[in-house]
Amino acid sequence: MVSLLARYRRSIIASASAVLLVVVFSAIGAFAQDATPEAGPETPPSVREVLVAGLPEAAPGQQLSLVRTTIPPGVTLPMHIHPGMQIAWIESGILHYVVVEGGEIPITRVWMEGSPEPAEMLGPDPETDLYPGDSVVETENVVHYGANLGDVPVVLWSATLLTEGAPIAEVVKIAATPTP
Repeated sequence: MVSLLARYRRSIIASASAVLLVVVFSAIGAFAQDATPEAGPETPPSVREVLVAGLPEAAPGQQLSLVRTTIPPGVTLPMHIHPGMQIAWIESGILHYVVVEGGEIPITRVWMEGSPEPAEMLGPDPETDLYPGDSVVETENVVHYGANLGDVPVVLWSATLLTEGAPIAEVVKIAATPTP
């Protein structure tokens, strides 16, 4: 029982710390450590900024990172997976989001008053648009991608928990299924 209470307490402290980091870094600006171009020469690339990273004692061998990604209008990210868990929250813009294969992604949409709706599961086939305040929980090895089909940049904040030294995302190429 004490062990469960201690874990719960650590979980609450970790969650509160992550929220505090988002507030602090949004107030003072970003310190870019990793920019990843993903678009053609005529389109500005999307930018992934690792704002802070650490090695949590409660998760040996894992690295926790807070990341801000900006996707310019007209940019489609390549199909990819995360070799761990990533949770993401949309700050601005509209992200067109597609799950290709490998499972389902929980999506939480925000109400007009700011209270979240119950999570819905998005699997392959349906596509959706994520608006400011919406969030996703991207689990390991689910192939997905996002696109900014709008006129303003999409800005999203994410927290990742990955094996130390692993890339944040790995591009996936899926072979076409032959037709009989």
